[in-house]
Order: sequence, then C-alpha cells, then structure tokens
Amino acid sequence: MFIVEPNLMPGADGVVPKGRLVTASGALVWERTLPNEVAPASALVSSDARFVVTFDNWGALGHGPHVVVIYDADGQLIRSLSLSDIAGARAQGVRGGFRYPQ
Repeated sequence: MFIVEPNLMPGADGVVPKGRLVTASGALVWERTLPNEVAPASALVSSDARFVVTFDNWGALGHGPHVVVIYDADGQLIRSLSLSDIAGARAQGVRGGFRYPQ
C-alpha cells in the first residue's frame, strides 16, 4: 500500500509531501519526500512491490514536470515525466489531460 502525507501548504518553506510504501501488515518498506508540490493525484504499486508509479499533481492534472513519476523497490526516483515527455510536442496541456492540435 502506498500512503501519501500531502503538503497542505504549497509554497511554504520546508513543507513537502511524503510517501510511504508499506506491506499489507503495515511494515514500512520505504519512505521519502515526493517531488510533487501538493501530492500525487493517484498511485499504483506493482504486485511484487518493486515499483511505485504516481500520477499527476493534486489540483493540476496533466500539468508540470511530475505527471508520471516512477520509483524503484527502495524508493529511489527512476524517472519523472511531464505530459510532453510522454506525448511529445503534439500534446498541448489542458486541465485534465491533453488534446492534439488541429
């Protein structure tokens, strides 16, 4: 299970969101600060818990450099992707996703 402690004061010095991966029994696997300004909007954990992937930023879906963030089994950040990293130059950011230009 992936638990997020959100940053309820975006922009405040020293206040950052934190994420914890825990087992079904509640044992801590890893804990780290997250690159999101507030918190990820959602997260997936692989069935073997070797990867955690977070999606979007709370309140800013499809915007910013952390639309998809991938962590390894130790909580190390593997890659952080923006929407244009994923969809290329054809993507135009809009709230809630993207659209292709006409």
